[in-house]
Amino acid sequence: MTTRESAFAALFAKLQTATWGSGQTWAYSSRRVALFNQTPNQPALYLVAHDELIKQRTGGDYVQTWKATALIYHQAGAVETAIPNQLDNAILDAIFALFAPDNGFTNKFTLGGLVHHCFIEGQIRKIGGDLDGQAMIVVPITMLIP
Repeated sequence: MTTRESAFAALFAKLQTATWGSGQTWAYSSRRVALFNQTPNQPALYLVAHDELIKQRTGGDYVQTWKATALIYHQAGAVETAIPNQLDNAILDAIFALFAPDNGFTNKFTLGGLVHHCFIEGQIRKIGGDLDGQAMIVVPITMLIP
């Protein structure tokens, strides 16, 4: 049986491998969130575990849904010249690429077999940094545990 810690640790390790542009990656990453003004090394990745939903199947095992959020901070650049969403889009494309199926039989991303399926689900929030140069992306992630 997969433990919560092994699944969230594997998800965090996978997210840390994201690269975009000409090989750009995270300047900082943690599973403990800080405010953006306390995160001088950006782009920064944080992963936070959230809600769990447990359902009992009649005559069967529990079906578990574990939720997480990837929180990303980055500097959008000079407010007068940069288009903040360009970097948002590059980072999001890199993150989405990480969720490609790793199980050819089920065509699902399973974190190397730790979970039944791991995927991005829900509303992605992009705060582009138009006014002050500080950008933030919020990516909701779901893991299904059989």
